[in-house]
Amino acid sequence: MWNYEQCADMDLKRNVNCRRIEVDALEKRQIALIHDDLNSCGGAERLAISTIEALNSNNYEVSLITCTRTNWNRIQSFFGKHIRVEREYCLPLNFQITETYGSIPLILYKLKTRQGRTLMFNTKGDTIPAIYDNVTYIHELYVVDENESFNTLPWRLYFAPRKLTYKALCKPRIILTNSFFSKRRISAILGKEAEVVYPPIDLKNYKELLNYESSRRNIVSVCSRFSLEKRLDLVPKIAALIEGKFFVMGSTERTSRPIISHIRKEIRRMGLEEKIVLCPNISHKEKLRILSRSKVFLHLKPYEHFGMAIVEAMAAGCIPVVPDSGGPKEFVPRRWRYKDTEEAADKIRQAFDLWSRAEAEKISKITDRFDEVHYQRRVLDIIDEIA
Repeated sequence: MWNYEQCADMDLKRNVNCRRIEVDALEKRQIALIHDDLNSCGGAERLAISTIEALNSNNYEVSLITCTRTNWNRIQSFFGKHIRVEREYCLPLNFQITETYGSIPLILYKLKTRQGRTLMFNTKGDTIPAIYDNVTYIHELYVVDENESFNTLPWRLYFAPRKLTYKALCKPRIILTNSFFSKRRISAILGKEAEVVYPPIDLKNYKELLNYESSRRNIVSVCSRFSLEKRLDLVPKIAALIEGKFFVMGSTERTSRPIISHIRKEIRRMGLEEKIVLCPNISHKEKLRILSRSKVFLHLKPYEHFGMAIVEAMAAGCIPVVPDSGGPKEFVPRRWRYKDTEEAADKIRQAFDLWSRAEAEKISKITDRFDEVHYQRRVLDIIDEIA
């Protein structure tokens, strides 16, 4: 059925493509990929896009189930990829209701799909009910006593029913997650074991930026969705402590406008207009251009469960300065992790002074294990096992 002989002497990248089913021998197989909103264009969406790409290349007919109709031009602009699905179903789901209490329309759809023996791959298992999924990928589950940002009474009241809902509805056949940090959280909250499959990073475009040695300046890149938990409000506080320029780029969502407005007010209040540039919704090409000029990548969210943008920047030769917590501890060297904003500023100053082509290549080498092909190959192996 599978033509593996041709793969024997090929490298890993070509090996994924060699797994394709011979169309004449088999009809296309059906799979439903479930994701609430691809338009957010964050790390979870990048994983969903890579999953669709792998399935397309291996003769699966993908049906996309979303809460919001996908803007495919936006997807191509952000990720630099042209992706197709056979059909898209947009179910009338409310994000907050879905996240905490589950969704009757989605569960009914899953029941119907299950009866039709269509495989279901849920790429947003942390916000979409995982009931009846064959495979679900959980990106992040919060535990209030570990993350001080959520250690307040309102958040505790919010998470209490959510925890009960997860335990009641999370019944997938296989759970995948993005780090051993997340694996421990899933075990603590759900009492279930997950397999760590690192998210897919398209390293090729980023590693090419190592060649832009002469263009590097004392520039700090920040790449994150403009949302409250990403702590982008800390950028002005850190920028005020060092000499250098900051580019803050990322996608926006419904709640982004007041966050961007607040940051701009702080920039004006602190007189940092010449030091900080906000770049919401820039293209993939422009993102690469900024990274090619940067010596440092700054991440601000504590207890990040993985941090795909961190890996991309490291591949591009940027020295990562990240919180000393969560999933990034599994791949960011200790010397570049910080405890508070003052230490973050100190690490950035050190990185400016120590950056060199040799240091950039050393940092970039760490990311080799996160190449997209590893993720796609493992996902296809798992689906083959349960198909």
